[in-house]
Amino acid sequence: MFRPGNERIVSLGSFSKILAPGIRIGWMHTTSKTIERIAAYGVLASAGGVSPVTSLTLAELLDSGAQGEVMAALNRAYHSRRRALCGALQEGMPPWVGFDAPSGGFFAWLTFPRQFDMSALRERAAAAGIEFYTGDVFSCELGYGNCMRLAFTYYPEPVLSDSGRRLCEVVRNHSPIQRISDAK
Repeated sequence: MFRPGNERIVSLGSFSKILAPGIRIGWMHTTSKTIERIAAYGVLASAGGVSPVTSLTLAELLDSGAQGEVMAALNRAYHSRRRALCGALQEGMPPWVGFDAPSGGFFAWLTFPRQFDMSALRERAAAAGIEFYTGDVFSCELGYGNCMRLAFTYYPEPVLSDSGRRLCEVVRNHSPIQRISDAK
């Protein structure tokens, strides 16, 4: 946490987590001296790092005070989309797949048995029109290769429900028992 006067601490925030994932603008809390050092690098002066159009649009939104309304509308939409995907997963996912519906955020995570062949599952899911990444792609430790991260904030509810059902079917037809017997 930022404490005034401590130059070694920089707290960063991002509008991508508040207003929309595509907004790549944020803020920092730190000392004036640290901000001056960061600003001196030149990327901000050359307009090479921050989109002027996005920055101006965001500034207008904040100045108008409408961010609360936008955030409330996004919150309702994200909750509805989360329910659509998670409802389908809860109904159809086999019991050997670990899954708890998230209470917030943009993603649902599923945990498969460690010996599960996630590469083969990705291929079968892709054939059914479903793309996913394994958790190791999002981990500094590369330790979540048996997990799946699914985004639910972009697509409308009918697409999420249908995709969730199709994914459940792919997983049910690709059980760890089949994987072990296929290897023999």
